Amino acid sequence: MLVTNITLISTPGLPLLTLEMAMTLVFMFMFFVHGSKYQRAHTKFPFAIPFLIYGVVLLASSMFSMAGFGAEISNFIKQLSEKIILVWMAWQLIETKDDFKFIFKVVTVIILGSCIYGLIEYILQRNPLTEYEASLNSNKDKLIDFSYGADSYRGYRINSIFEHAIGAGMVWALYAVFVFIIIQKKYVTIGQIFIPFITAILCIPCILFTNSRSPLLFFAVSMVSIVNFKSKRFYPLLLSLLVGAAIAVPLLSDKIINVIKSFFSGDAANTVGGSNLEMRLDQFAAAFELMFQSPLFGLGPSFRDVIDNNLVDRLLGGESIWLQAVPQMGILGVVAYVVQVIYFIVIIPKRFKSRQIFFVSLAYWLTYTITSIPGFNHMLFFIFIFYFIKSSRVYGQMVKVGNVYGLYLRKGVIHYNVIRRRPVVIKEH
Repeated sequence: MLVTNITLISTPGLPLLTLEMAMTLVFMFMFFVHGSKYQRAHTKFPFAIPFLIYGVVLLASSMFSMAGFGAEISNFIKQLSEKIILVWMAWQLIETKDDFKFIFKVVTVIILGSCIYGLIEYILQRNPLTEYEASLNSNKDKLIDFSYGADSYRGYRINSIFEHAIGAGMVWALYAVFVFIIIQKKYVTIGQIFIPFITAILCIPCILFTNSRSPLLFFAVSMVSIVNFKSKRFYPLLLSLLVGAAIAVPLLSDKIINVIKSFFSGDAANTVGGSNLEMRLDQFAAAFELMFQSPLFGLGPSFRDVIDNNLVDRLLGGESIWLQAVPQMGILGVVAYVVQVIYFIVIIPKRFKSRQIFFVSLAYWLTYTITSIPGFNHMLFFIFIFYFIKSSRVYGQMVKVGNVYGLYLRKGVIHYNVIRRRPVVIKEH
């Protein structure tokens, strides 16, 4: 959400401290001081191996960075906190059906508000909230502004209360897909979650009004997870979506129609602009040439601050996770991300027997491979994954066993294992 430019420390020579990072550090401190009794996961963190590999590689890349480790400290702490520690904490804390219900209600209120504001933004063709948030950063050299405004190719691209149009569209897509899945899976009826259903429907025009292909791709691939021709609930849901699409299409502007057509038409793709195959290949060529300067660990996340040449210019915005990993983290970084992809798309869906995790993870990594996803809420994505893990029959069996896994300190050594066991009942004869 729009908190990137709210800074607490922005002094030259000192690590940058944003409000978001400060709140994250406080929450982490509170958890490790008081949170052991709230650790309730019934199996070890399923992403422990890929996250450990990523953390070690990120540390090595930061230490051997061309910009120096001092320049990487803020970014390293931010990535370690937000992409590893907070995700693990969520796994430990969010356990029961009531936990997920509470989060779903809170997220629904936020998403509904963002949709309403997004529609207002589309009518106004400007975002006063983004303008105000940007004004809060007193250091204009470190101002982060992802707003597009209006252009002749795609028109205005909304981002509502989020940082970026692409991230906003993907958040709306993820929420809508989740609602459609729980309806199709018979967890609830439309009547039971009428407001979330209406919110999910409102997400669809908001996705279109971002005028971005990435959210549309993510939404389309993720929606495959609800396809079940044997389910009686699938057909009414499909019919509702088709009728809605039939009503909406005539109301869409030519620019939005061209964005949709650009997936299938070269002429439309040229009309809307953006990346093409030739541009991507040149970006990857530049990325590999940069990586060869430090093949194993890469040049570090902040290499652009100290390297300014034609190769860096050819990277453009690095619109792919691989265009970021290759020059920044080198061969080991690529390996770290490949391990994550294998876990998300193969190991975890197979272990917990979840096609929902498979298709949404496939959509995530496919989109992240094709383009960057600035402003996307990764924590919301992981909560989605955790919900389907912890509502699976496989995890249900682990709950019946009763062992609780967590982090604890023993004799000066940190352990991650069983912290509470189910009491053994001895039957009297």
